[in-house]
Amino acid sequence: MKNAFRISVLFFTLSLLWITVSDKLVFEQVPGQSLHLINSMKGYFFIIAITVLLYWLIYQNNVRLSKEHQRHLDIQELSNVGDWQYLIDKKAFKISSEVLNILHISRTAELTPVETLMKHIHPNDKARLKSALNEILVTGKDMNFVHRVVSEDGRIRFVRQTGKLLHSEGVVLGVCQDITETIELRDSLKETNEENKRLGEIISKVKNLVMLLDGKNRITWVNNAFTQRTGFSLAEVYGQDAGKFGALYGDRRRLKEQEEAIRSNRIYAIDVRSKTKAGDEFWSEITMTPIFDEYGSLIGAIIIGTEITDRKKAQEQLKHQYDILKDIAWKTSHEIRRPVASILALNTLIQSSETRQEKEEIFAMLNTCTLELDDIIREINQKINREAEQA
Repeated sequence: MKNAFRISVLFFTLSLLWITVSDKLVFEQVPGQSLHLINSMKGYFFIIAITVLLYWLIYQNNVRLSKEHQRHLDIQELSNVGDWQYLIDKKAFKISSEVLNILHISRTAELTPVETLMKHIHPNDKARLKSALNEILVTGKDMNFVHRVVSEDGRIRFVRQTGKLLHSEGVVLGVCQDITETIELRDSLKETNEENKRLGEIISKVKNLVMLLDGKNRITWVNNAFTQRTGFSLAEVYGQDAGKFGALYGDRRRLKEQEEAIRSNRIYAIDVRSKTKAGDEFWSEITMTPIFDEYGSLIGAIIIGTEITDRKKAQEQLKHQYDILKDIAWKTSHEIRRPVASILALNTLIQSSETRQEKEEIFAMLNTCTLELDDIIREINQKINREAEQA
């Protein structure tokens, strides 16, 4: 519309200027007997000039339209979109090349009858598509319909049809878009979400403490076992550094070991001492497995913890008992040995003594050594009995 108005205004302006200026020049410069010839030449020149000008304007406009049409086709191809027209009186479709590519069918004629097109529609969708087309013709409501098509090579694809009825022109203008990838992605995401949901339900029911971390060691999820044992809810720990909930936090040596394990994509296992929300300590044996994406970048980790508080207590008890036995063994090998050695020596002296006085002195020393040995043995027995009562 804008170009038509511009051409009309230009034609009117040039015509007006030509009539006004050319007549004035002719009457001033040319004798009367030549006016008829000059007027004819003027007309011829004007017609030729206007014809050339109109040709140039129309040519430029056609070039622009051609570029816009090609750009439109390129956009359709990139977005898997094509346009079509349904000619109501002829009961046939006028389909663009891109629609043919989307449907993977060959063009047999300029117009495609409804029956011919229906051959490529999935059997379960034919009735629904006919109903949607009839509805737009009867009610005039815009059409928005998703159906399947079966291409000539047997592949099934999903397409979305949108249409608008133009009563004045007797056609339905429509757009066809291939949404197969969108549907497949949606189904894949749905399947993934269902798998994640099932996995989450399983993890929520296990007795092990489970934490999911992001690439910066921050907690993104914990299971019910973690909440029940520590007293911390997911809302309280979300986004927190996982190390804050174990002895690993602040331990530079262990943090370095963890970083080296992550870089080499190894599972890292360690015993850590943690605290509950109430301040009670407990021990866990944790296993951290790093998670990488397809490009090798760390995107997170999963930590599974098994409480080993009872085992740690048992280990500490065994170590304590070992220390006691070690002490007893030392007393046996050193402190008991001293009075026993003295008794043996005094026994030898008794056999070689000749006087009563010597024997009495030796018996007194034997008594002292015996009492010392009895004290040592009594002390050992008391220590063993105390430990037995504590156990």
